[in-house]
Amino acid sequence: MKFNHFVSRIFRVLALLFLFSCSSLNKSQLPDTLSGHWRTISPDSTRIEIWKQISEDSFSGYGGLITGRDTLITETLKLIKRSDTWIYQATVPDQNEGKTISFTESKRSDSSIEFSNPEHDFPQKLIYSLIEKDSLRVVVSGGTGSFSLQFVKTK
Repeated sequence: MKFNHFVSRIFRVLALLFLFSCSSLNKSQLPDTLSGHWRTISPDSTRIEIWKQISEDSFSGYGGLITGRDTLITETLKLIKRSDTWIYQATVPDQNEGKTISFTESKRSDSSIEFSNPEHDFPQKLIYSLIEKDSLRVVVSGGTGSFSLQFVKTK
């Protein structure tokens, strides 16, 4: 009788460990979950970010505004992994003489990734946080202030 009870307990512990390991394997991780169409709606305009995974170590995308029926692409974006560190690159044609500005990963967890470039005027820090699998918050900050955007995944 004691042996069966012992085996039953071992089986339950192993089952719990198996379930825990499966759930952690399915955990959403940034930047892997960025691929897709993200959209935020404000009273004035709709902002978008579109991301596509190019390889295990790179993503490309763009950000823009939708006003009425017009879509204005405001920046091209890249994420490139170098030696286990992600680099966020943004090119805004009418800023910084059209040069690409790089932000280096400074912090990462399963649900958020932070990029920084203290030498840049604004922004100096970008934080992408996955709220749910289809909800993303982006905090943009620097010496002159900050703002945040709440995105919903549409595709």
